[in-house]
Amino acid sequence: MLRKKSVWFFVIFFVVVGCGGQRYLWNGDGDGDGYGNEAVSVWSTTQPKGYVANDRDCNDANAAINPDADETCNGKDDDCDGEVDDELPVAWYRDSDSDGYAWFASKVAGCAEPASPGHWVREYEINTADPDCNDANATINSRATEVCDGVDNDCNGKVDEGKWYRDADGDSYGAVAMKCDGVGGVGYVTNSTDCNDANATINPSATEICDGVDNDCNDAVDEGLVTIWYRDVDGDGYGVVSARQAHGCHRPPGYAGSVGDCNDSNAAINPDATEVCDGVDNDCNGSVDSGMTERVYRDSDGDGYGEKAITVCLGATPPGYVSEGGDCNDTDVAIRSGCSE
Repeated sequence: MLRKKSVWFFVIFFVVVGCGGQRYLWNGDGDGDGYGNEAVSVWSTTQPKGYVANDRDCNDANAAINPDADETCNGKDDDCDGEVDDELPVAWYRDSDSDGYAWFASKVAGCAEPASPGHWVREYEINTADPDCNDANATINSRATEVCDGVDNDCNGKVDEGKWYRDADGDSYGAVAMKCDGVGGVGYVTNSTDCNDANATINPSATEICDGVDNDCNDAVDEGLVTIWYRDVDGDGYGVVSARQAHGCHRPPGYAGSVGDCNDSNAAINPDATEVCDGVDNDCNGSVDSGMTERVYRDSDGDGYGEKAITVCLGATPPGYVSEGGDCNDTDVAIRSGCSE
């Protein structure tokens, strides 16, 4: 390494000092930038004024152009590397409507604004992430609000998505009639499922009640709520299954919601009535005078034992009758129950 440095020192010393009239090639530096012109040169033992010991300048009439210069986007080879505007051209996009969104089909690469008509901007001065689908209308771009006008306002490939519907009754459900001005305001919603927009109690979230109206908008009226009513001629609140029936939410006159009447011509006879000992099934349980009768016996000889039995109401034993039977001779007082001698 020391030997190499010594050799270079000798060469430099030799060039500067000269040796016996040795001549060297010098190139003209017309712009004074320290770099010479290959086309202008002289041989001399000493450096002439306006000359340098290199020929690397590619434009000796412009001091700003030389191997040490910075390349700028100007259509020139500023750093003399043989490349014009290398790695410097930028993408230009036409933004004719000046909405700040690029018309991608118009992309042009270059350092200067394209000469074609229109408003051109550099890629770093405009939104290139979201393209413009209509460069003739500033209200149409990727960040615009979609409005209901038959146009793709927000450049998403869809037209009039997100329609708004009038919600006149304020129940959050809209009518079929559509609002065609895009942005929803007070009184508008994004659905059209209300079947009665004049009544806030009628909508898909409402509870169906038995009123002859489709409250929950499912196209069915009073589903599962209609009552069967039975003809109640005597007005005791009980009808007869086999009689005429009616269907509805409210009881029609002359009808009852309960059945089981066994005599619809007598209001005192029904399942809620109290059974009385009268030879009639008063409470409609299928049994007449149930639990209200007893058997008594005819006691002709007055010995306290009878022979022939009859059924009477409790507490209504007629004269000449007793509760004990078994008399085998009801004409002799000495002969009574068991007929023992």
